[in-house]
Amino acid sequence: MKNDNENTLPSGSSKSSSLDRYRHSSELAAGAIRKRGAVRIRGAVRTRGTQPSGEGVSAGLKLLKDPHTEIRRNAVLILTGLSDPSAAAALVTAAEHDPEYAVQAEAAEALGQIADVRAEETLLRILSGHRIHHVRLRAARALVEIIKTNGPQHATTVAALSQVAQKDVSLTVRNELAHSLDKDA
Repeated sequence: MKNDNENTLPSGSSKSSSLDRYRHSSELAAGAIRKRGAVRIRGAVRTRGTQPSGEGVSAGLKLLKDPHTEIRRNAVLILTGLSDPSAAAALVTAAEHDPEYAVQAEAAEALGQIADVRAEETLLRILSGHRIHHVRLRAARALVEIIKTNGPQHATTVAALSQVAQKDVSLTVRNELAHSLDKDA
């Protein structure tokens, strides 16, 4: 029998696609929701990846306020699949203000996946000032993805990324940005 607390991907999928990761996250979120008896929020799991519905977006937004970190992380994954402006705004807030670094990192990555240009300034703030290198790395990746998709919205974005690529204290962040910027040049 499968352990309800298992946070690993199904066996044999170490390099699973994003869809598999989201599907698994939906399953985790559904299990946590059922355990807590929050029947009204289950619609968020079912609607993720489809066109936005008021119920799915509002349920995802409620999950972002849950006291449990894993549920908030799964809420980020749910909202990533919904192309709704309020979902994007909630992801921006989560990336910058969630109390858990894991949720901040997941939200930063989600902003890159939805390529919302309104997130550029927030991601630049995270990239230049967050103390956890993993969150900065995910913000850097998100910014590169947004620029690839939409072009930079602010003249200073590429310059700021170049500066971070030279000066960030994390070798991983510097290398990721240098590689991405060289590849796009």
